[in-house]
Amino acid sequence: MKRFSSTNTSSKGVNTLLHTLRIPTPSRGEQYRHAQNIERSRGRFPNGKPRISYASRNNPTLPISEIFGERAYEDETLAPTREDPFLGIPRSRPTPQVERERIDKEQDGEKPLFWTKHSPEWREEALSLILRDESESGEDSYVMDTSTIPPLTQLCLQALLLMCSARQFTEDVIPWIAPHLRGVLLRWASIHAPLSSVKLYALCEPDGSIDGQLIIVGPQASLRSDFFQPEVDNERQSDLARVSSPSGQAMNPRVRELETEDDEDYWDSPSSSSDSSPPLTSLSLLYTSVPTSTILTLPPTLTHLALLALLAPIPIYHLTRICPLLEFLDISYNPWLRYVYLPQSGSQGLSTLDRIQWKRWSRLRILGVRKSGIDWDLGKEVNKGRWVDVEIIGVDPEAKDGS
Repeated sequence: MKRFSSTNTSSKGVNTLLHTLRIPTPSRGEQYRHAQNIERSRGRFPNGKPRISYASRNNPTLPISEIFGERAYEDETLAPTREDPFLGIPRSRPTPQVERERIDKEQDGEKPLFWTKHSPEWREEALSLILRDESESGEDSYVMDTSTIPPLTQLCLQALLLMCSARQFTEDVIPWIAPHLRGVLLRWASIHAPLSSVKLYALCEPDGSIDGQLIIVGPQASLRSDFFQPEVDNERQSDLARVSSPSGQAMNPRVRELETEDDEDYWDSPSSSSDSSPPLTSLSLLYTSVPTSTILTLPPTLTHLALLALLAPIPIYHLTRICPLLEFLDISYNPWLRYVYLPQSGSQGLSTLDRIQWKRWSRLRILGVRKSGIDWDLGKEVNKGRWVDVEIIGVDPEAKDGS
């Protein structure tokens, strides 16, 4: 009996074990799989430390331990992070330039709201004609292509211009800027950060211009009324003052010499610096006011002149006598050009353009009249009697269709 009972008990135990292995309970099965995962992890990583996986494709593909060593796991900043959420497939979007062109087309040629007279886009468009013509003429002008990366020197100058005050920029920065970099800074600032009158005139010292070029952008800066008036040497002016006084005539032995001095020979003297400074050949005035007295004192050496969006009308018809060497003239964004002024004598009134004697500008090549409401009849008057026609930019196309 005892032998039978022991055999029966052992057979039951074997059956129980087989049943347990064949049909594991959920709790035991979870424990079994967890133990297997731990064993597999230990077999893959001998040191018992799991690798850190990153979902981002921009992270390094090598294990952190291979790059930073074993101590990298102790740093909390290298702890595993959550996977980045899937935001969908990236799609291409139009560039700002393409978007701006699309807006311009939708508004039937009218510029969007950000094209104001105080925006860099508008200033770049307004100054594009004269800067492009000077660049084609061989001068180092502002690069209109914004896709190129500017040199490091230009980036440093731009940072100094935006960071320094007017006094710091005038006293500490301008004396150390090379002459050729001053022109680059002038052209860049006229579009992106217009200079104030203090910074502008300090940058253009001592000649009053930079390599014969001057750009004034309002309302930050304005043209002085006495800017083009000739300056007399201080020593010579003091000598002449002493000569004119009665007491100076008896005490000064150079009275006869100063009175009989020939003015034609004075400019050729060694003390004169008039021949060392380059003459003003290019002048651009944008969104500023110009007194009539200043227009009458413009230098005759001008070959490029841009009068853009002036705040008040000026007698442009006097320029044919004052600046006979003009090759480029841009009078865009001036709607007052087509206004007719009725004289008091009762004769027929003429507009500002009708009073210009175009034949006096024999060297004129380009004439800009953008956004001024000028029709195609102007071309007939400008090109009358010329062998080579003047290129007129900005004529109203609707006036051509209506003619």
